[in-house]
Amino acid sequence: MASIEKKENFKCTPSQLFSILSDYESYPDFLGDVKGISILKSTKTYKIVEYTVSIIKDITYQLRVKENKNKNISWTLEKGLMFKSLNGSWTLKDSKTKKGTTDVVYEVDMKLRLFAPKIIEKTLVEINLKTMMKSFKQRVKKLYG
Repeated sequence: MASIEKKENFKCTPSQLFSILSDYESYPDFLGDVKGISILKSTKTYKIVEYTVSIIKDITYQLRVKENKNKNISWTLEKGLMFKSLNGSWTLKDSKTKKGTTDVVYEVDMKLRLFAPKIIEKTLVEINLKTMMKSFKQRVKKLYG
């Protein structure tokens, strides 16, 4: 299993970042690997979000996503042939040192169904994480300056 925790600071408020993170259907507009998003189910407590992403080849999977407005988004794997498990979260807090910004903790645990050495799983996550964070920061800059 590849487990990663990444801490970042975003130049926007928690509510602004939450609005970007929870706008799943706009992900294909700014996340290069995301080819499609569908919200299959939405209740008061969770959403089932289907992702189609291109990592070596196109894969589709579903996440059960729980939102705690302006504070946290967490997910667990609902369905997907490539992953044995895929869990993670975004935790957002007002920065205590940089006024008007948001301190973020991003966590993900991923296990592929196919055998892959842990180093390959971890490298796959780290490479995609770096690109994803850069894309979210560019989205913040585009929308909020």
